[in-house]
Amino acid sequence: MRGMRNAIKVMLVLGILLVAVQGQPQSSSPIPPRNKFVGCYEVVSLESAPPKQPAGGIPHRFELTDRATIFGNEVFQLSAETAATPPARLHHVWSPLQNRVMVQFGWGMGGWKGKLKQLKSNELAGKLKPFCDTIRCGDEVVTIRAKRVDCAK
Repeated sequence: MRGMRNAIKVMLVLGILLVAVQGQPQSSSPIPPRNKFVGCYEVVSLESAPPKQPAGGIPHRFELTDRATIFGNEVFQLSAETAATPPARLHHVWSPLQNRVMVQFGWGMGGWKGKLKQLKSNELAGKLKPFCDTIRCGDEVVTIRAKRVDCAK
């Protein structure tokens, strides 16, 4: 009888603890507001390392939109003149990451991607590296700086 009471007490305590834990708010990392990045940007500086390496496919102007893509809830469409064909339109994307954005200027078989940090409320800067569907596609690193501009509609 005494063993049964102890077992009931242990189960009761465990049940109370379980209810208490489930009632606590779940801590999750906050999703960064994408709206602070949505807008049009113009590249003001583009430098490659090693110097004078090709940086084709990186647009002079681009727009970070709030249009969803097939890649998930936090991957949005990036519009640019370099995304004229369906594969490129599909692979020009961006994602918010706290005070940075991940951008990808792709064309289906490769492209450029990297993280741009918000320098001011109207500027993004960072490094882009090539990516491709082959095993090796280059060691270039492009440093980019873009300022927010009015969108030409």
